[in-house]
Amino acid sequence: MSETSPYERSLLEALKTGLPERYGMTNCTQLGRGAFGLVYEAFDREANEYVAVKVLNTPGRTGFHASIHEEAKRLHSLVHIHIIGVRWNGVVRNFYIDERGQPVAENVPYFIMEKADSSVQDEIDNERIRAHLAASYLEQAMQGSCLCAP
Repeated sequence: MSETSPYERSLLEALKTGLPERYGMTNCTQLGRGAFGLVYEAFDREANEYVAVKVLNTPGRTGFHASIHEEAKRLHSLVHIHIIGVRWNGVVRNFYIDERGQPVAENVPYFIMEKADSSVQDEIDNERIRAHLAASYLEQAMQGSCLCAP
C-alpha cells in the first residue's frame, strides 16, 4: 500500500480507540482504498473472525451522515449470498491538521462488514474471472442497489 497521509494516520488512531469494544484493530492492516474511503481489517472477538471496517473518505465534508446512517440500515436488512453483510455502523471522532495547517475535528462514518476473501478487481487481475463475468457482477450489483434506494 502507499504511504499514509497525516489524515489517514489520525483516522486509524481514531478507529483503534473509537470502535465498539468487541472489534479489535491490533495489526492495522489496510485491505484497500477507493473513491469512497479506506478499508481496514479488524477482529470480531464475539464471532471469533476477521471483519472489514470501511471508513468513508470525508475530510472537510459535512451534512451527509444522516443519509449514510439510513443507507447502513437498509444494507443491514439485506440478506443475500452475493451481498456482503453490514454488521454495524457508526462514527468516530477524528482530529487532524488540514492542508492549510488548521486543526480540524470531524465525525467520520464507518461500516463494519463481513470480510470478503478477495475483490472483483483481484479476480480480474489474477485472471480468475473474465470481463464478461465482471460485467455480470456489475449488473447484479446495480440491480441490488435498487433495493437500497428509497
